[in-house]
Amino acid sequence: MFASPTTSTACGAPRLRGFITDVDLPEAELVWPGLHAFLTALPAADRPDTFLDLVWRFETAQRSAA
Repeated sequence: MFASPTTSTACGAPRLRGFITDVDLPEAELVWPGLHAFLTALPAADRPDTFLDLVWRFETAQRSAA
């Protein structure tokens, strides 16, 4: 589940940076179902920079919804 760091897409939208990036989202979806949909539902300006921040926000939202 490791990819090289990246900071932007072809369309210029922010992407996840670090060892785990957007490339790894399909695999991460197996552990956190709904993670990709959660990320894409966030406004572009409010998307997290790192995978860890994404998972933290996702888990917090899941707990709040329960």
